[in-house]
Amino acid sequence: MKAHDRQVQIIRLLMGVSTPESCDSICLNLYDPETGFVPRRSVQRDLHQLVNAGLLARHGNTRSTRYNLSDGTHQELIDISIVSIPPGKFRSQ
Repeated sequence: MKAHDRQVQIIRLLMGVSTPESCDSICLNLYDPETGFVPRRSVQRDLHQLVNAGLLARHGNTRSTRYNLSDGTHQELIDISIVSIPPGKFRSQ
């Protein structure tokens, strides 16, 4: 599974929750068709890139860190239709 695909899964997951989620709970909800699981380090890297891109907000530190969509991200994603986002859109430079 490519990073872009995981990032889209993370955003879709967070669109459906009302409270910030931890990296561990996000890991439990992601699925890779090739391996069946997504390594925690890969999810951490994707979360970091999405925070840097301004799509996610990070709350807290270390194991208590939680993530949710940034203000305005819901509308932005609706406007650009997340299904059509090309690979690399969320990758930090």
